[in-house]
Amino acid sequence: MGVAGLGRIGWPFHCAQIAAHPEFTLAAVQDLEEDRRTEAEDKYGARGYIRFEQMLKEEKLDAVAIATPTHLHREMAEAAFAAGCHVMLEKPMAPNAADAAAIVRAAARRARVLTVYQPRRAEAYFQHLRSLLSAGVIGDVYHVRIGMFQFTMRNDWQALRRFGGGMLNNYGAHALDQVLQLIGYDIRRIFCALRIVASVGDCRRRGEDRARILRWSYRRGGHQPGLHHQPLLSSRCGARAAHSPCLPTTWSTSPSGTLRPAPCGRKS
Repeated sequence: MGVAGLGRIGWPFHCAQIAAHPEFTLAAVQDLEEDRRTEAEDKYGARGYIRFEQMLKEEKLDAVAIATPTHLHREMAEAAFAAGCHVMLEKPMAPNAADAAAIVRAAARRARVLTVYQPRRAEAYFQHLRSLLSAGVIGDVYHVRIGMFQFTMRNDWQALRRFGGGMLNNYGAHALDQVLQLIGYDIRRIFCALRIVASVGDCRRRGEDRARILRWSYRRGGHQPGLHHQPLLSSRCGARAAHSPCLPTTWSTSPSGTLRPAPCGRKS
């Protein structure tokens, strides 16, 4: 496998996990920063490349993990599929629905596997919750709530609109994915309300990255047993809906974010 982007996710997560897995070999990495490539070469014996296209051309890779800024995902994924690689794409998948659909089409044309890295699906508490719901252990569920309670202010590319940044795109992707895993994908309507919060980057200044309250409704009788009514999801931003099975779903992120250092000391 190859890894593109050796930042705060690509290095401590993708590289480390691929290298530690007995059925995979971390053969190559790509990053613009020379010191990051050198570190990967020294630690894992992976060959380093400055250009993604060069890595695809010179290496015989079965798959690549793309952990670069969101606005680069479509071009890189399409190039990887064209080179015959399967792709693990870091979330968020794309900056907009059109790019996401194009990536899916490219994978289908080349008959390659495409997956988006959503690790919280596999967390023990969430898998246990899904098993309880499927078994009907806690009865007919009509109310679900997910809250994200931390202060995280990003000061890297994910605070900038032109790179597809924003708290909803970055951290909200985890909560949205878990909600969809529970209620299904038959969504008919989505509503969003914005509340400004203190932060850096033009996402906030232009109102693109505020505390968001998403509301959606979906048809009853979805694929998930036991979930027959619209669930409610909220956070400490104070947005709540009355307890009623007839109301649309409500979801909101925690209004925020950290200058918390990355696990490996990298910001992006």
